[in-house]
Amino acid sequence: VTATVAVRAAGDAADRARAEAQRRAGAQIAAEAATPGLPADTALLLHAAAYLTAPGQQADALWQKAATYPGLRRVLRMPATGTVDGVAFSPDGRWLAAATSQTTDGHRGGVAILWPASGDGIGVPVPATPTAATSIAFSPDGQLLAVGGATGTVTLLPVPADGAWPAAAEAAVTLPAPVKGQEVERISFAPDGTLIAAGYTDGQTRLWDRRTARITATFEGRRGAFDPGGQAIASLDAANRVVVRRTGTLDVAATTAPIPGAADLAY
Repeated sequence: VTATVAVRAAGDAADRARAEAQRRAGAQIAAEAATPGLPADTALLLHAAAYLTAPGQQADALWQKAATYPGLRRVLRMPATGTVDGVAFSPDGRWLAAATSQTTDGHRGGVAILWPASGDGIGVPVPATPTAATSIAFSPDGQLLAVGGATGTVTLLPVPADGAWPAAAEAAVTLPAPVKGQEVERISFAPDGTLIAAGYTDGQTRLWDRRTARITATFEGRRGAFDPGGQAIASLDAANRVVVRRTGTLDVAATTAPIPGAADLAY
């Protein structure tokens, strides 16, 4: 018992020391960001770096700096405390959507937040997944909003013509998780809207038929993205190479050399 307590105490001390080191590092970066005469772009990036280093201490400083950034058009407010894991504009430019994880009445769930693209204020929350929402995308025809979740589900919400988003949740269709415990990292619609490429944290991308809600194909690769013509789909493999496949057969058409640090891709 004594040994267990000693190890636990040592672990707690290490955690406190690590947190203090992060606080000091964040404060140092924030001080550099406040250097007189520093270009606005550089100052904002340094404040962001300070926030990433010590989120708890530097959040207010980051947002204060962002609010005075010359290129800032507007700040959109969340209806509750949460994190944002993805954003998407609707094809017609009417809506900006965010995939978020929020805590409401003690329950943490995935929520799609919608703002009119031409307005501001607090966004409209639409329940989308039982747990954190991790990715989001509109269909090319603008009729569906797809929200990927931390448990591997993909929720398809019909986009209401009248803007009544809460009602959309009642008509939602959920694509089930193909593998337990794997979250959806990326959602991409084919240009004709019939296929949905969902990339999961198991390193696999699965193609869903939007009409039948069934998986039509699975291939190795993450962050799948269709080309504008719908003839190819690109993804990142385990070696961080971009692999381009023909959409119809999934045959490999091209492969790049490894790209160190590659985290995402887009056409």
